[in-house]
Amino acid sequence: MTEEDMARIALNNVRQEEAARAFTRAGGEDKGQRRGHLIIKMPNGMRLSLPTGTLREGLLRSEIKKAGLTPEQFEELL
Repeated sequence: MTEEDMARIALNNVRQEEAARAFTRAGGEDKGQRRGHLIIKMPNGMRLSLPTGTLREGLLRSEIKKAGLTPEQFEELL
């Protein structure tokens, strides 16, 4: 997938709770909170850290990539 393809998927106004639910649907395990961040452990061994509130698009794209998902897959899980 090229950067152009990724730019087509708009990932703005996604809240921590929505993202956590999507990552959990993708097989992630909720590991609780630390210092205001929700920790999700993905099946590929990566740990995702989601701050409270609305997530910035760059951070969300980075966490999606760490989780081993594409933006399209993540969007379907929302």
